[in-house]
Amino acid sequence: MCAKVHRLGCDQEVTPTSVVYQTRRSKGHVCAGLDAAADRDGQHRVAAGAWPRRRLGSVDARKHLALAGSSVLVGCARGLGGQGRNATRWITHGYASLRRWDCHDAAVSGSSLDVAVVGAGVVGLAIARELARRGARVAVFERSGIGSGASGVQPGGVRRQWGTPIACRLAGESADFYAEADEHLRPSVSLGFRRCGYLFLAHGEETLARLTANVGVQNKAGVPSRIVTASEAAELVPGLGVEGIFGGAWCAEDGYFDRPQGVVEAFATGLDIRIQDVLSLDELDAGSVVVAAGAETPRLVPGLPIVREDRYLFYSEPIAERLLEPLVISAERHFAAKQLGNGRVLASDLAARGDEAQQPQWRAHVKAMVEELLPVLTYVSFPLFVRGEYDTTPDHQPILGQVDEGVYVAAGFSGHGFMIAPAVARILADVVLDGESDPVLAVLDAGRFADNRLVPEPQLV
Repeated sequence: MCAKVHRLGCDQEVTPTSVVYQTRRSKGHVCAGLDAAADRDGQHRVAAGAWPRRRLGSVDARKHLALAGSSVLVGCARGLGGQGRNATRWITHGYASLRRWDCHDAAVSGSSLDVAVVGAGVVGLAIARELARRGARVAVFERSGIGSGASGVQPGGVRRQWGTPIACRLAGESADFYAEADEHLRPSVSLGFRRCGYLFLAHGEETLARLTANVGVQNKAGVPSRIVTASEAAELVPGLGVEGIFGGAWCAEDGYFDRPQGVVEAFATGLDIRIQDVLSLDELDAGSVVVAAGAETPRLVPGLPIVREDRYLFYSEPIAERLLEPLVISAERHFAAKQLGNGRVLASDLAARGDEAQQPQWRAHVKAMVEELLPVLTYVSFPLFVRGEYDTTPDHQPILGQVDEGVYVAAGFSGHGFMIAPAVARILADVVLDGESDPVLAVLDAGRFADNRLVPEPQLV
């Protein structure tokens, strides 16, 4: 068995032997049923068939990965060739790189949970963290590893520029949280949030009018965004090609994390993470269940209009020189680009969909847009090709709230999950634990599709 490292943009193979579980020495061994042997350094190299896919079965309390209270690190140790040091920061089909969390054996845990959260992406982890912070007995159930889905490849952007009041509100509350992320999450290393700004370009009067309307919505919500002329845009983004640009929308408070995967890790710290492929919510012995399983959510809650939508990103090798600080987006040209904190330049053909065999056409489009809009990047190559995914709804807004007795959903984020996870965590914790229903839940409920109450989000990336 092996896994292709598609998300690393290369065709290297990661064998199961490259996955290492490192436990505290005081624990002495890993749980029964794993074909593992301890090395002298305390590491346990797990054989191919040992990756746990077994039901926890709260009733019979079967064993799952890790001992009660042990800290586990899961990482790609080798098999990545020359990409190794940089590539291990990414998720490779369920293998999380150097992630840490606290696991508890179901047999030891005993009584049922207050809340079971299904899905260890950033949203599920943020919800579980908030529930636990308020004293709830909570566990996160995940079939592979934390951040092994869409959260594993998101580049860490946080923006307040949206086109609906409800999206602006969720983004604003979350942006305030992220501005003090180090204080809230207390990571071992600073997460490095930088307010670099987002610039949305307009190549025609119609798009400029739409951006202007969106800025009006944003300003009413307290977002300090503004419309800029082409010349002002060129000042904000040195080297921007302004020929054919009618203007744009700018918010200086939008930004990126230097260590986006560190944010996911920080949300997971201290949580009870249980490796289990949940096939039915009936398996979970808990007072309430929150399903935050991204595109897999309809498998557990049938009928929800959530579909998987592939997204593709190109990355350069790390570049020491700072070439492009703001994120530049052209919806009309289906293009976005940004230099990340690690020096890599991110670029995307926003219209890229379907078979990965179309990669040469997508790469050619990125190259053409670089030459037109960002000639400063002309000599930058993009050797890494990364596949991610959105869990998308018809109006590109999430589905939040109760869908059945004791069952809640937080899914369908359409690429916004990382950006609004803190606000969603607070809202779900309020309703699950205290029965307090935030007004957001009456707007983004699952029933809006049948009732024709959609809230289309016009400002997408």
